[in-house]
Amino acid sequence: AIESTLNQLAEQQPTATTADEFFGDLSEQLRRILRAESVAIWTRHLDGHVELMCEADRATSSYQGRSYAERAADVESTLLASAVRRVADDGPSERWLLPVNHQSTHAGCPRIFELRFSPRIAEADQQDVEEVTRVFAATAVDFADQVELHDLRRREQADAQVAPFLLRIHRQPNALATAFYAVNEGRCLLGGDRISILAIRGAKTRLLTASGVDVVDRRSQFCRTLEPLAAAVCVTGQPLTYPTRDAVLPPQLQTALDQFLLHTPAQRLSLLLLPAPHSTPPNEQPLSVHVEPQDVVGVLAIEDFANTDKDDTNLAVRAEIAAHLGTALGHRLMEERPPLSFLFRSSRPGQRASRQRRWLMAALTLAGLLTALFGIRNDLRVSARGTLEPVN
Repeated sequence: AIESTLNQLAEQQPTATTADEFFGDLSEQLRRILRAESVAIWTRHLDGHVELMCEADRATSSYQGRSYAERAADVESTLLASAVRRVADDGPSERWLLPVNHQSTHAGCPRIFELRFSPRIAEADQQDVEEVTRVFAATAVDFADQVELHDLRRREQADAQVAPFLLRIHRQPNALATAFYAVNEGRCLLGGDRISILAIRGAKTRLLTASGVDVVDRRSQFCRTLEPLAAAVCVTGQPLTYPTRDAVLPPQLQTALDQFLLHTPAQRLSLLLLPAPHSTPPNEQPLSVHVEPQDVVGVLAIEDFANTDKDDTNLAVRAEIAAHLGTALGHRLMEERPPLSFLFRSSRPGQRASRQRRWLMAALTLAGLLTALFGIRNDLRVSARGTLEPVN
């Protein structure tokens, strides 16, 4: 039964639609063979935190009394120990944590197999359970390596397409042309169903353009709800993704997000900050670095109408495009800015200029009027001497 199951999984590797589908089927097959209550596969990301990849559970109450945080803590401690760990649960059940011995460090590679048995496994069968689990773990790692190789090849192809696109972004004549080219020509590279770009002009966040339309209808609910949401994201200085991992968002941000979701069919949403020129270090990316509100020139909104996760390759492309788009859009906006416009700007998007700036503006205006009144000569008389002679 084990050999036939492994052969079936090997045949599914080239045709698997997603990694979640393959790992879910693998964990279910392993649970059936071992007659376990549940089988879970965990991975560890590059930043160190662990995440549950998939879980085949016979009953929804298998982990009652065990929160996700407690299970994640057990997984982290097992990874540090690099040894099989058996944890006794309530009653006659127990959990097995088996680390996967593999040198790969890419995200998405299985790291821990978590098995739950009820009743507990007899001591004579423990070695067989461990050997069977490691055979399935080797199959999972092999599939993860193939996925990584496919992602590397796709990343090379994406880089070849992104470079000419970034060059053309910087060659656009004005801010509106820059935004229009980015949302329409870059939709395939960004991987969204609808792309929108908003710019900070004065104290307001304005929608410049959206993909698929020539003119933005400022009276539409889409525009009226997206602009307040983008302004709230600019104030936080952090990008926003929906669904979000944060349990609680700030009230202003949560209210603006709820209003926008009522008028969009998007299942997933990403709002990336566009940093001003020279505000983001070369080694940083808008997806990970905090941007000060006064250094934000705009927001890139990406909507996905299907609830599908984006891989790391697509996220890296989005970050690179957002960094270049912020530089290009920032230069175009500075070129279009009228003289003395800094007096009307606030250090925070969505707020009016401070009282000191308004007083300074009034003082400069009064000084200009007084200079024009008393500094410019208004005597138009011309003094001349001589006699007038008739013209021949």
